[in-house]
Amino acid sequence: MIKSNDTLTYDSRLVERNLRKGTLSRKDLDSHLQKLSDQTENFEIINVVEMENEILKQRHSRRSSGYDRMAYAPQNRSDNED
Repeated sequence: MIKSNDTLTYDSRLVERNLRKGTLSRKDLDSHLQKLSDQTENFEIINVVEMENEILKQRHSRRSSGYDRMAYAPQNRSDNED
């Protein structure tokens, strides 16, 4: 029913649709899931709030120094001398 190289068939975002359409059977899905290796030792806990705070600090320090290449274009001095 399923080509073994069809990676989108088992894509977690598409599994339910593939089951409804009949392009994937519950038996094939269960078989595929059983073949997956245990990856519980390969995870990393991240603190999103700390990461966001660090990004905000970096942005603030760039703006405080008068230069933020992400947000501001250099001003032409002749524009300010009117």
